[in-house]
Amino acid sequence: QTGGLGLSEQSIGSILSGAGILFAFFQYGVYSIVVAKFGLYKSLKIGCLVGIMPISLIPLSMLWKEDKVEGGDVENNEYGDKHLNWKIYTFLVLVLGISKIFCCLFFASVSVAMNQSVPLSSRGTMNGIATLMGSLGKGLGPTFSGWLVAFCISSGVGGLKPRVGSVLIFVTIFVLGLLVFFGLDEGSDECQKQDEKKNERGK
Repeated sequence: QTGGLGLSEQSIGSILSGAGILFAFFQYGVYSIVVAKFGLYKSLKIGCLVGIMPISLIPLSMLWKEDKVEGGDVENNEYGDKHLNWKIYTFLVLVLGISKIFCCLFFASVSVAMNQSVPLSSRGTMNGIATLMGSLGKGLGPTFSGWLVAFCISSGVGGLKPRVGSVLIFVTIFVLGLLVFFGLDEGSDECQKQDEKKNERGK
C-alpha cells in the first residue's frame, strides 16, 4: 500500500470483479463492431492504443482519495476500505474494463492476422512458435513488473519518492505500449484490400 492507491485486498477484488463484468458484457460486441468497421489490421492499432492508454490514467484516482477514514492509518498511507468511495470505484472499473476489452481485441486480432499471414500448411508451425514466444513473455512479464514496482517504490534512486514512483510505473507501461503501437505494421497491400472488400460487403 505504500506509495500506491492504499486499497485493501477486498477493495481490489471488488474493482476487478466490476471490470470483469464490464468485459464479459461488452467484449464480443466491441470486437465485432471495430473489426467490421476498420478491418483487421487497423483494429490491431486501435486495440493496442486504447488498451494501453487507460492504464496511465489509474493514478488519477488518487485525486478523489479521502484525507482520513475509519480503519486506516493515514500517516502510513493506509486508508482503509472506506477509501474506496463510489467515484474511485466507478473510475477504476471503467478504466480497467476498457483496457481489458481492447487488449482482448488486440490479442484476438494478432492471432487472426498471424494465421492469415502464412500458408495453410505452415499454420501449425507458426502457432507452435507463437505459443512458445507467448509462454516466454508470460514468464518474463512478472519478473520485469516485479522489478519495476520494487525499483520505483523502494529504491529511492535520485530521491524518488514512493508516491512519484507509483505514477512512474504506469507511465513506463504506457510508454512501452506506445512503442508497440508505433511498431505495428498495418499489413500488406493484399491484406488491406481484403479488409476493404469485407467492409464493403458489410455495408
